Amino acid sequence: MLGGQLPPRCLPEFENWRQSFEDDTAGWVTSADPGPTGWCGEIERINISDLMCEADEIRPLSGDNHAIVRHGQCNDFFSETFPDGSGPASSLRLLNESFPEGGFTSSVNIYLDPGWAEGAEFGYADAFQDLDAEFPNFRYLFIPVARTETGLFVGEFQVTEAGWYTFSTVYSSGKGNHLSAEFVLSRHDWPLYSQSHDVTLLSEEPVDSFKTHNTSSAYIWFVYISPGLDLAIDEEQMRAGR
Repeated sequence: MLGGQLPPRCLPEFENWRQSFEDDTAGWVTSADPGPTGWCGEIERINISDLMCEADEIRPLSGDNHAIVRHGQCNDFFSETFPDGSGPASSLRLLNESFPEGGFTSSVNIYLDPGWAEGAEFGYADAFQDLDAEFPNFRYLFIPVARTETGLFVGEFQVTEAGWYTFSTVYSSGKGNHLSAEFVLSRHDWPLYSQSHDVTLLSEEPVDSFKTHNTSSAYIWFVYISPGLDLAIDEEQMRAGR
């Protein structure tokens, strides 16, 4: 088949995924996981019963649990490649091998607080697969989050209120079936900020140079997290559609 494209009836079904952290942190990999299927950093599940009755404690977005992610050293397999460590990533077990007709969305909720100390920051990356390339065939779309002297910014958007914010990457088919990707920041299902992803991180390739029939979902990666910053996350999803 030209370009490796399969007839629609042969394409694997796109599998949705949801992790609410109510039972575990399955689907995330850290330095505790060995070998090439492991990674870096830490993740810890937090139960509401473990929280102190203080006004500034972070409550889960829903249910009784959320998770904390932290920057940390990498496992032995990746320690030479990333000597300064990194944040955790969601698991390669969640990879799909098709591009659904209506595109797909990768999202996670992150607790942001403009009261963080100046200099606090993290890097958020959403990865997709180039199914035509050899493994590792991942391409990354990046959003910086930083507490500067003038405030807390997600990209160019200033966050002025502490709370849960949804980080979504929306993948769709653009002109000529070329890939289109957009970052959307929202709160309570209300869009606050959007930014088109034009170039991939690291490989610096135009996003629209990829054909949708040769791309699919991959994973979320916290590229870096400031030392001492316990970053709260909840309700991760991978789903077909917007």
